[in-house]
Amino acid sequence: ASAERFDLGCLQAHLDVRRDDTPIWHERQRIVGADGLLDSPIGLAGQPVFATLLVTGEIGADLLETCRALPCAGRGDLTQLPGLIVARCLAHQTLHARAWLIALWRLLRPHLLGRPAVPPRIWNT
Repeated sequence: ASAERFDLGCLQAHLDVRRDDTPIWHERQRIVGADGLLDSPIGLAGQPVFATLLVTGEIGADLLETCRALPCAGRGDLTQLPGLIVARCLAHQTLHARAWLIALWRLLRPHLLGRPAVPPRIWNT
């Protein structure tokens, strides 16, 4: 929103997901200000927003394709791994990434949990 660039500093993120004490996802990210990967198509492609949705479980090929067909005002895609679905999004605005991830969640939640996709009230704050 401020049109500023990430030219100085470093972001490091560490994420581990375990099921029954068995690691199913291990991720390390390091983004350095002014790094060429910020603009590279194999990096952040010049987008100021990146988001990840991790969902444990597995879905069929039809639902996976339905999720992949959801429009994204940016660049988004899903990967089905054993026991885990990884959704990644690059966008120009936070609201675009959020809208895409919520649309995915609305499709996936009923299938994986057998519950309706009623957004938590906290999402409205």
